[in-house]
Amino acid sequence: MKRVKSLRKDGLFAYQCGHYPDAERIYLQALNKLSSVKGNNIACMQLRCDLCIDISDTFRVGGQLDPAQDYCSQAEEVAEHLQDQVRLANVIECRAKIKTLKEAYDEALEDLNRSLQMKSQQLDGNSQEIANCYDAMSINYYKQGKTESALSMAEKSLNISQQIFGDNHMDTAVSYSNIAQIYLDQCKFDDALTTYQKASRIKLQLLGELTLTITDTLISIGDIRNIYCMFNTALTLYRRALEIRLECCFESSYQVAECYTKIGSVLLSLSKFENALDMLKKALDIQLHILQGESHLVLIETYNHLGQLYAHQYQHAKAIELFQNCLDIKSELLGHNHVRLIESYNNIAMVYVRQHQFDDAMKMFEKSLAIPLEFEDDQSMIAASVYGDIATCYTVQGKTSQALSMLDKCVKIQLNLLGPKNLKVAKSYQEIGQIYSIKNHFDDALEMYTKSLNVRMDILGNLSLDVSDSYLQMAILYDKMEKYDDALAAYQKAFDIRLNLFGADHELIAIIHSGIADVQHQQHDYKKATSSYQNALDILLKKFNNPDTKIADIYKKLGQIYLDQSQYTMAYDKLKKSIDIKVSLVGENHNVIASSYNNLGLVCHNMGNYEEGIAALKKSLEIQSRLPEKDDLVISASYNNMANIYGYQGKYRDALDMYEKSLQIYLNKLGQENIKVATCYNNMGNIYQFQEDYSDAMDMYHKSLNIKLRILDSHHVDLGTTFFNMGLIYSKQDDYDDALAMFEKSIPIFKQAPEEDHHQLGIVYENMADIYRKQNKIDDAERINQIIATLPAKKQ
Repeated sequence: MKRVKSLRKDGLFAYQCGHYPDAERIYLQALNKLSSVKGNNIACMQLRCDLCIDISDTFRVGGQLDPAQDYCSQAEEVAEHLQDQVRLANVIECRAKIKTLKEAYDEALEDLNRSLQMKSQQLDGNSQEIANCYDAMSINYYKQGKTESALSMAEKSLNISQQIFGDNHMDTAVSYSNIAQIYLDQCKFDDALTTYQKASRIKLQLLGELTLTITDTLISIGDIRNIYCMFNTALTLYRRALEIRLECCFESSYQVAECYTKIGSVLLSLSKFENALDMLKKALDIQLHILQGESHLVLIETYNHLGQLYAHQYQHAKAIELFQNCLDIKSELLGHNHVRLIESYNNIAMVYVRQHQFDDAMKMFEKSLAIPLEFEDDQSMIAASVYGDIATCYTVQGKTSQALSMLDKCVKIQLNLLGPKNLKVAKSYQEIGQIYSIKNHFDDALEMYTKSLNVRMDILGNLSLDVSDSYLQMAILYDKMEKYDDALAAYQKAFDIRLNLFGADHELIAIIHSGIADVQHQQHDYKKATSSYQNALDILLKKFNNPDTKIADIYKKLGQIYLDQSQYTMAYDKLKKSIDIKVSLVGENHNVIASSYNNLGLVCHNMGNYEEGIAALKKSLEIQSRLPEKDDLVISASYNNMANIYGYQGKYRDALDMYEKSLQIYLNKLGQENIKVATCYNNMGNIYQFQEDYSDAMDMYHKSLNIKLRILDSHHVDLGTTFFNMGLIYSKQDDYDDALAMFEKSIPIFKQAPEEDHHQLGIVYENMADIYRKQNKIDDAERINQIIATLPAKKQ
């Protein structure tokens, strides 16, 4: 008996260190030795019951639930024979923990309440047996996402452990770890970090550094550093955990694979794709080797990170394949209607969104929404995440009203469940702000960005990537509002934070240089803008050994600067480099390349090189025709741009044919209530006007106007353009009063328009003056001419 108890003590130490195979081996050795002890007295049976529970726990934490259940049943037989109510309560608790892992939460909680009641009747209220029960209840609530209930149970357990053992005991450390994990989920990152550090100090003192239990804490602290975007610190912690696990475990172990996955995820955040891929493949190889072809939930995180990596690299087919692998595993192991399938449906949907395959994306979202609404209240965080992703899908399509509707549902759920001080709420505020920015509702956008910034600063402090991102969005907004000084100031704040976090040569610094260049470009300070773009390009060229889409984007922007300066050769050269890089990354037969040729066609148009422009646009359409999954919106844009060129060439019939093709696609993909549809009607009206077919021209303008009035702000510049065009038609038909009425409607709009559209105001006044002269209203014509004289000259 003495030897058996000694072995059990060794097994407990191995278990506490996280060396579960060793614990399992030692416990089984103790049980076998106990079987050889002569006699079947109460002490032997009690020890047998305890060992069976220990072995069950060891199998459970190793994910082997069937043997865990078997040993739990053996313990139950012994406890019932002994009629030992405390041990029977421990057996019920053991069974409840297995049920929790199987996600049978209600049944598990019922067992735990029964166990707690039995223990309370037999033991002192400050017994460690009762503390263990509270711990198990805490984990049950935590896995259900009920963090407040989980925290309450964990704190009860901690109080008991502290009263019995003080702060220098493993049970106390376990309670601290559980509480820290709950704080992490509640976005109380400082509290989580402090509590993890308390657990770490206890474990280090009792167990030493070279234990798997210590690596769990290192990884948890690394997760917090990762949230704070302290990627290098997170990498250091994950790599130290890996070193310890390689010393304590076989290399082909789940613990080692977990470290490789964690390291790979940070490298992915740092856009170090090759290194990330190496780490994630190591993790996957280990997991597949252990499983020998069996499905297991442990594969999901690795597959997910690999899917995200390939999505970032525009390898969409591979990304979908990996996300589908996750979906298949979850369906097989958890059932087709389990809530965990939603993440996979959403991941697949977002890849479709990146490819502009919106119908396929919406099918995935519909599958997602069907699941939580079957099982639980639709006021759930799961539903909120789906609504948020659907909003992104609508935003990319330009369906801003639908996007706002989805985000409104999302943020209401988040506020109800999480309260206003939460990072998910801050993210939703920012996304709402982005939609308001698209709609040119600048004050509303700024209000949302400010809300998001304040929440992030309250939670994360002033020096976090999320706070930097808020300043970045504000800078982009100020740029659109032509508040260039404010934009540059916001960019500088974002720059200072990122410089502090990452240093001067980081990709995220390059993004700021590019944004600053965008502002300088708008200010027509081409020299500074070119220099800033070059700063961004230099960082990216150093960072990426191989061509990258971000480099291609900078070349594209440099091309636009040269185009604006009428340096067509340089513009063409940069844009061609952009296309060549994208071709080298994804091949010619890709939506991204088709889109780039579409942009090149625009450049050739602006250069007056109409034939080459048509050739580039036809190239875009040719590529699209070869793709199994076509991007209808790029096809429509190419038709539209070809129509524009044909219009400039005076090929009006060809122009109308192209506009009609473009219009049909927009109507099918985006519906009637969309600015692209309205613009297409407007452009067709222009062609009819050039042909002097004023009746059809006015019909098109009316269609355009009706849509714009429903979806745009009353002072949107596009409304001013349509009022002006209708005024021209009335003027050409000598219907001067109606013409003047239309021109008058456009004037307040152009007065409030961005600076680049202010020149349109002069054109409106010139047409009004011309009408007054035709009406022989010389005083009115002179009054208008005096207004024209006060207008600033158009910038060159």
